[in-house]
Amino acid sequence: MASLRWGWATSLWVVSLGIAAGCGVDRTGLLDFDGSVGCVSVAACDDGYACTVDTCDEGVCTNTPNDAACADMPGGVCDPSSGCRYEDCVEEGEDGCRVNGTNEALCQVGACVDGECTGVTTCTEGQLCCGDGECIDCPDDGNECTEEVCGGVTGAHTCEHRPLSGTLCSDGLGCTTGDICTDGVCTVTECAPPTMCSDDGERCVGCNGDGDCPADDVRVFDCEFAGATGDGRCGGMRRREVTRFSCNGDRECVADTETTMEPCNEARGVVCGDSTTRTGTCGYSDECDLSAMRTDTRQDPECNGSGRCVVNEVPLPRMCNRDTNGIGCGPMISYGMYGACMAAAMCAATGTQSRPQFQHRCAAGSCAMMADGTDSRSCDRDVAGNTCAPTETGDWSACGGFRDECGEDGMRTRTVTTYECDDAGGCIPNVVMETEACTRNTDGDSCGVGMETGEWGACQYSNSMDCVGGRSRRVSTYTCSGGTCNETSGMMMDTSGFCATERNGHMCGGVRMECTQNMPTSCSSAGTTQIITPLCASGVCTDDIVAGTPCTYDPTGEPCMSGDCSGGGCRCDSEGSCGD
Repeated sequence: MASLRWGWATSLWVVSLGIAAGCGVDRTGLLDFDGSVGCVSVAACDDGYACTVDTCDEGVCTNTPNDAACADMPGGVCDPSSGCRYEDCVEEGEDGCRVNGTNEALCQVGACVDGECTGVTTCTEGQLCCGDGECIDCPDDGNECTEEVCGGVTGAHTCEHRPLSGTLCSDGLGCTTGDICTDGVCTVTECAPPTMCSDDGERCVGCNGDGDCPADDVRVFDCEFAGATGDGRCGGMRRREVTRFSCNGDRECVADTETTMEPCNEARGVVCGDSTTRTGTCGYSDECDLSAMRTDTRQDPECNGSGRCVVNEVPLPRMCNRDTNGIGCGPMISYGMYGACMAAAMCAATGTQSRPQFQHRCAAGSCAMMADGTDSRSCDRDVAGNTCAPTETGDWSACGGFRDECGEDGMRTRTVTTYECDDAGGCIPNVVMETEACTRNTDGDSCGVGMETGEWGACQYSNSMDCVGGRSRRVSTYTCSGGTCNETSGMMMDTSGFCATERNGHMCGGVRMECTQNMPTSCSSAGTTQIITPLCASGVCTDDIVAGTPCTYDPTGEPCMSGDCSGGGCRCDSEGSCGD
């Protein structure tokens, strides 16, 4: 089956949409627009349309149409409610066919065709519009029980042949009734026993009564509308055909078709007339506002689903701009607060008060105060006791008066001189002494006697053989902490080495005797006895050696040298000889 049956109603809707955008208007009946807006300058009367002449006369705005300003295309006239309009189609622009005649849902783009704005399809034969401006190839599969639709997602559409159910179809045979699509297949009601289909396939034969013939066949056709706009586009009539079968004398089921007409309605949202636009009012917040928004209203006639053509209003925000710089605004003239009463002499009893004066003018969209000189008046003042010269403050003295060497709380002073007016207009000095508390930090400072040391104690050794020992004495220091002199006691160790010296000559081990070879590297057994005594010397246990009587030395296995064996591998044997 071909794609969905929009028929002529869809095409008519498209043409109707295009005609409303950018086509000709008749100058007849377009009156000059009198905005009657209070104004102080021409800029305040700007209606946003370049083709109107804006004037401000005695506080009243007038916007007069000037057709000569509409020269972009032939036949231009100035509509004071919407701006330039033209007899011919405008292809581009805010009111052109390209903008207002484009409908992506139907893959149509607005264009001027024979001087009228018309929606022209962008799809070619055999293509299907997917509702987002994309056309895809989707040829008819020839099955009247399927419809060609776009599948997939935006940007990845596929052609699908969707099965239909409940729509009418025909198998081309007269002896079948109730032809209707079921899941994409045209199903029929065939002749029921005892009847059978005739040889020509047009009727059921062999009936004994009306009950043997097919049931009534009801067909309802598409809605036909009375007109292209208004209620005639939204409400119409459709044809209903009811075919009833009866058994005749030849035992043939013959058909009798009754045709009736019944009312029907177009779906909600179908366009049923030309769109028009009503211009809104620029909502400037005040006389200086440079820009504002207005809301134009586009009125789109649409079917309401119940046979009526109703107007759907769509708001269209628009920007308004104007130049208000230099226009008077607000109270025009205003004053600031009077300042203090000022005089040439500090202690003078009379003087002058001044206040700033301003004019109010629009600048950069706001009502701004612009300086316009000053306004002054004379004044009296009571000056007795008033300050007549700057206060003079001396330097602070050093912090002092601490209770002792660790004290942290003290005092310091300085002089302060003030000057005041007297009753005679003189400026009199007044000197006072100012004091304040001050502090210092004495933590860690030495105090009292500073340090006390006791006598060294006796040297202490770890054992009777130890050459190194130590001794200590008590030490007390006095320092400030938190404003108080505090004593800190501890033990001091002697690092002078005194205890090591005291141990010099002390035996630090047992006495031993050793036989030493008289001629090393030989195999001689002649030796001398050595008496070795360990003694302390400056903290180190050192051997004290004394030679004794001759002794016999056994050199077996020790390295030796001889005339025949001078290398490093010679050893003494048990015979006293040196060999390899």
